[in-house]
Amino acid sequence: MQKILAAFDKCKDSLAAKELCILAKKTLEEVGQEYLVDMVPLTDGGEGFVEILTLQAGGEFIPLCASDSLGRKKELVVGLCELEKLPRMVKGFLSLPDRGRIVIIEMASVVGLADLKRKERNAWKTSTVGIGEVLKYCSTLELDAILLGIGGSSTNDMGLGALSGLGMEIFSESGDLLTFPSPETWSDLAEVSIQKMVSLPPLKIACDVKNSLLGPTGATHQFGAQKGLSSEDIVAVEDEMNKMVQKLGNCFLDAEKNSSDEGSGAAGGIGYGLGLVYDVSMVAGFDLIRTWFNLDQKIKDSEIVIT
Repeated sequence: MQKILAAFDKCKDSLAAKELCILAKKTLEEVGQEYLVDMVPLTDGGEGFVEILTLQAGGEFIPLCASDSLGRKKELVVGLCELEKLPRMVKGFLSLPDRGRIVIIEMASVVGLADLKRKERNAWKTSTVGIGEVLKYCSTLELDAILLGIGGSSTNDMGLGALSGLGMEIFSESGDLLTFPSPETWSDLAEVSIQKMVSLPPLKIACDVKNSLLGPTGATHQFGAQKGLSSEDIVAVEDEMNKMVQKLGNCFLDAEKNSSDEGSGAAGGIGYGLGLVYDVSMVAGFDLIRTWFNLDQKIKDSEIVIT
């Protein structure tokens, strides 16, 4: 029997990775019975991240409700996995203990670009508050780590919305509390307080984008257009982001230095913001999937790979 590996990532705005793998398997089986088809749905941290990893690890799904990038409530799931069920090489890759629990979160399922109609895509107005809400819920669980996949986002808010959802208080010039901070509110930001923020276990962020936060290869210039920003908007948001980094320097000593870190510009700077307060480490999204599924060995064991 000929061994075939079907390994697909999603087709954006079309079929999910799992659907493509199932379609390939079904088609091959209809052609003839001499094929043994193994499936590995792929993700680099975007759509399908929670489902793909949780099912492979034999975990469970926890339903939640959180704010989307425009503040509307939406339903989603996160994955809860026992570390004992993860392969040793996965725990080594993520620097996890042998025993305990990890939650898997998918940014695209909370503040995803695909959730917004084209006319709704406007990175001036979108915020990661919902990510903070999900993380805050996870803080109530007994966890050893959180794994966050950050592909497919609609936001460009440096993670300030997420910090707000986690308890950071952001005050305007007039002393009002900004409850849904987005780039259009940045010019009015006067000070922040982290006194009421919740604690989190180590946070592993899966992503293959290596861009830093600012500049011509940064978050706004590279990804702002797909998030609804015009060329004029991109220049203006970049200017506001530079000013915000300076403002954050009044509260966080490493605010300016961290803006140059590799990956700090991924998903609108979500890792940058979270890293100002929490123990955050970036991991390569595809390498994580390779390890999680033992993909290299599956490829060696297959006579044909379809991808």
